[in-house]
Amino acid sequence: MNLAVFEAWRGRYDSALALLDEAARKFGRAPGAAWRAVCDNHLANTLVQLGQMNRAQQALQPMADESAPRFMQRRLTIQARIAHALGNPALP
Repeated sequence: MNLAVFEAWRGRYDSALALLDEAARKFGRAPGAAWRAVCDNHLANTLVQLGQMNRAQQALQPMADESAPRFMQRRLTIQARIAHALGNPALP
């Protein structure tokens, strides 16, 4: 997953998306899958960088309650960026 973030930083988005998809498959959807929440956040952020806001919204799967608030701040920041890019208020 860290390699995927580095690849996105380098502008190698195809590689980054492939690595994030692989990581998401490995982390699965088990309850309390904190690493999956982190992976979803990275995927959504990468899609925002690519201007693919609808895909970014879809990437933000619901998080397990026990994952919040550790990852919620990042999630809310990404959701605000998506909203802003779509011309919607970033804050509710």
